[in-house]
Amino acid sequence: MEQHEKIRNAVTEFIKAGDDSDTEKLSGILHPDFKNTQHGFFENKGVVIFDKQKYIALVAAKTFGGNPRTLEIVQLDHVGSIAMVKALLKSSKLSFTSFISLVMDENNEWTVIGNFPHITTVS
Repeated sequence: MEQHEKIRNAVTEFIKAGDDSDTEKLSGILHPDFKNTQHGFFENKGVVIFDKQKYIALVAAKTFGGNPRTLEIVQLDHVGSIAMVKALLKSSKLSFTSFISLVMDENNEWTVIGNFPHITTVS
């Protein structure tokens, strides 16, 4: 399988795991040093960063995820074992522009190490 296809599959698995609130799959696709970085979190202003455990806990509590979204990968760049994907996601309530960073692990599998979403409400 070509690397771009493997990267697309990893991003799709990441998004679907969140949409399905599947914390087991999410734990498997996220790198141990994963960080989610976003500007604002409900009433909180400024930059908010969640590590892997906090992110999974937010998905388990259905604070994040739980709603199916469409996924469009609009840009995919990779050099060696590092990749960056720009993805557009849309649910019935929210729209996301996410920059998702991935790294290849020692088993030649792609894992998500960073997610940088910009979130807006759908009007």
